[in-house]
Amino acid sequence: MLSDAQLESIIYAGEAHGGYLADSWTVDDTFDVVSAAPDDAEKVARFRRGRFPGTGAGKGRQVAGILLDNWLKCCRRALWIPKSDKLIEDAQRDRSALGHERLLITPLSRFRQSTPIRLDEGILFTTYATRRSDAREERVSRVRQIVDWLGRDFDGLIIFDESHAMQNATDAKGERGEQAPSQQGRAGLRLQHALPNARVLYVSATGATTVHNLAYAQRLGLWGGVDFPFATQAEFVEAVEAGGVAAMEVLARDLKALGLYAARSLSYDGIEYELVEHLDAGAFQVIHNNLDAVLQAANVTRDSRTLIAKAKSAARSAFESAKQRFFNHLITAMKTPALIAAHSMRVYHLQTDEGERIIGRLVSPASVAQAVESEAPALDPAEAFAAVLDGRTILHLQDELEVRRVKVMGDLRIKVSDFTDGMVDRLKVTGLVSEIIAWRLRLLVPLGTDGPAILGALMEGYPLVRVAERPTA
Repeated sequence: MLSDAQLESIIYAGEAHGGYLADSWTVDDTFDVVSAAPDDAEKVARFRRGRFPGTGAGKGRQVAGILLDNWLKCCRRALWIPKSDKLIEDAQRDRSALGHERLLITPLSRFRQSTPIRLDEGILFTTYATRRSDAREERVSRVRQIVDWLGRDFDGLIIFDESHAMQNATDAKGERGEQAPSQQGRAGLRLQHALPNARVLYVSATGATTVHNLAYAQRLGLWGGVDFPFATQAEFVEAVEAGGVAAMEVLARDLKALGLYAARSLSYDGIEYELVEHLDAGAFQVIHNNLDAVLQAANVTRDSRTLIAKAKSAARSAFESAKQRFFNHLITAMKTPALIAAHSMRVYHLQTDEGERIIGRLVSPASVAQAVESEAPALDPAEAFAAVLDGRTILHLQDELEVRRVKVMGDLRIKVSDFTDGMVDRLKVTGLVSEIIAWRLRLLVPLGTDGPAILGALMEGYPLVRVAERPTA
């Protein structure tokens, strides 16, 4: 379910979301301009404090736990913003692991930009790229569409997964002059401005590559508040950049002390290791002069001058990429004999009469018996097919696959679930039927006479692990 470290993150998130940042503010209709509210202002906003849970304890499960905590308290609507729409399967897996319904997570792409979001409750799943779509013609922006669904008084959870994707949220000075804010960063700020009462969660293993890139994390109260001595973001960036690494460490320490940030790493307590040296200096020598000769022959460079800058940059990039792949394989191949010798293992290269080549090592009969020992039930394909079709049985296969009877569009079907995108092609080879139902890919076992054989092929590739019984509805 949840580890102690993950439960700690949930508790800290609840504590952080229970407070508000200092002072009151006004937000304009575009959600771009935030100003200190005068004393006689009618519509003022106080921004709820956010949190940066950090990584090292399974951020997906932490987010699912914080969502569940808020769901049980009061908030039946939430917004989850990942970097890729393919991560919806991971989000559903983490949610279902905590006993929550997978289908409560709904992608925003299911709703057109010109139509309102028709969900009474649930978790809206949308990527940074989708959310940054601006208004055009009669269509409102995606940010406005989300805000209209959540409501301006929304006090639920907004999860910025891989939040570093919102870097460059404000103007900055770079090596090439002034840099305009990115659309993704601006959309993130607009969403935070429009929903001041929302419980914001920034999730990232690399929160920011530079101090300026923390501009999106306004709910931490790094400036304009009482916890840190910076009136504006500019003052904050200037002070931390001037202080260097020492200032960044002090900042991280203070955020941790306030319960707004956590950074964990794997413990090596009790781990033993040994160093095995393998020296072959000749394998590490690479002659770069040949690259220069190729660039001159292609008229990219001449006499130490660059004629086509983009071509030179692309060529050097391709060369370095290929070189890294080459040395990755080379060093792995070099280390393998040393590691095998260090552990007294002998590797055999065999070839069968059919021409199949096998590489491996000899193991004892006891090791083989231990490896193949299993408590998986014995069930032939015909029996398994009949049991699932009866509706009382769920088959759990290897790689966490699940086979059960479901009702789809009023018809009974046998569905295979919990597969990943990388498993789809291999699963289709067994004979499973793929259909798009409710905008999602479904894999089904045919109910005809070939159904048991197809289920048997599936169980051959993914052996049966456990049989679970469920009462019929």
